[in-house]
Amino acid sequence: VGDRTIIRLMGGNSFDSGEVEIRAAFIPMLLEVGARLRSAPGNIIVAGHTDDVPVRKGPYGTNLKLSIARAAEVAQFLIDRTQIDPSRISTMGFGMYRPLQSNESAEGRAKNRRVEIILTHQPLTK
Repeated sequence: VGDRTIIRLMGGNSFDSGEVEIRAAFIPMLLEVGARLRSAPGNIIVAGHTDDVPVRKGPYGTNLKLSIARAAEVAQFLIDRTQIDPSRISTMGFGMYRPLQSNESAEGRAKNRRVEIILTHQPLTK
């Protein structure tokens, strides 16, 4: 999209409901994405999103806090496991406030639970 590339990682395979620990099945994909991002120029934004189902357990309390925690978990994984320069990565969370689909159906909610990795094609400034 113009000056950025968005990699959309759908949530069904990435996290258990209400959790921030990355599922084992999701790790190979993240390693591949990280390897490609490491050599690509630009800044990286990791953005977390949730559906509108209220958070009922865990320390997060709200979908907004959960989305931020998931984005931070993915960003830390990329730094630790793929050696991306930490100065290139930032995180943000949108909670349930930027859905892709209606939350009226299970299918729509599943599409709204995601992490997006956004590569900006602007040169790095230091």
